[in-house]
Amino acid sequence: MTIAVRKQGEWMSKNDERMLELLCMAERCRPRDVRDELNDLGIALRLDYVDKRLETLEDAGLVVSDAMRYRITDRGRAYLLGEFDAASVRSPRP
Repeated sequence: MTIAVRKQGEWMSKNDERMLELLCMAERCRPRDVRDELNDLGIALRLDYVDKRLETLEDAGLVVSDAMRYRITDRGRAYLLGEFDAASVRSPRP
């Protein structure tokens, strides 16, 4: 069994991986859906925080939005598999 070691960027928050994992299981999600799913898992986040983090992940190329629905990109999937080093992305948002 191989365990993927994810390479986080310093700019990433601890909840970014949870959001990426959720988007990997869903086709497309609105920020509200992401928040609600994470809340159901016991991770209480505010909607404005989820919006900000999804925008940051989009700037990094890990997710893409289409009419306020987000989906994970190939780069995002590669990150989850430990095949993409997010540290190679300079801080996408201040």
